[in-house]
Amino acid sequence: MVYTHDLKSCAARHEGSNPSLGTIGNLGIMERLFIVRHGEINFNTEGRYAGSVDVELNGKGLRQARDIANEVSGLNIDFIISSPFKRCGRMANIIHEIINAPIVIMDEFRERGVGVFEGLTREEAKRKYPELWAKNITRIYNDAPPGGETIKEVENRVFAGLKKVREKYDGKNVLIVTHAFVGKMIHKFFHDMTKKQFFEYKIDNAKVIEYDFVK
Repeated sequence: MVYTHDLKSCAARHEGSNPSLGTIGNLGIMERLFIVRHGEINFNTEGRYAGSVDVELNGKGLRQARDIANEVSGLNIDFIISSPFKRCGRMANIIHEIINAPIVIMDEFRERGVGVFEGLTREEAKRKYPELWAKNITRIYNDAPPGGETIKEVENRVFAGLKKVREKYDGKNVLIVTHAFVGKMIHKFFHDMTKKQFFEYKIDNAKVIEYDFVK
């Protein structure tokens, strides 16, 4: 099922706002932008931080990718943009096999790196790094676990990536295959969100979201 967000007021909101939020009012006119989170990986079922760990889709994730390929086959997708990680690349390739749209890899849409937390469950991270856990380190805008990315760094690259997509694929329908945190950040690009709303927002595995850039 494709969930739609009507975003015709987004240009007014971004115009003159914090530069880190991006300004889309003076960019080209794109048709439709679709976002899909990759299918399931074992880290999801185990409750582990994946981040920059380059893990593959599991069996369920592969089935979800095939289902999504069929779901988007009627959307007239012109280009598939994928994160460089395997879990997205595999899904993008499965979709390509059905709709035959070219795949473009964009590093801007890779998952947020969470450094020393990667590969750990929440409980393991809490036990191994109690001070970082007590700080709620992954939710501090300008801080991150050692070796990881801050929220601000992810925001900057994802917003820059969206503006590149808007400029380059004028008049095209584009599907971006990406990750949970990046999906959250894409949602923020188009919506005013409180901190609480930002962290509560979640895009499930193999869920398609449609965003309309302002016409």
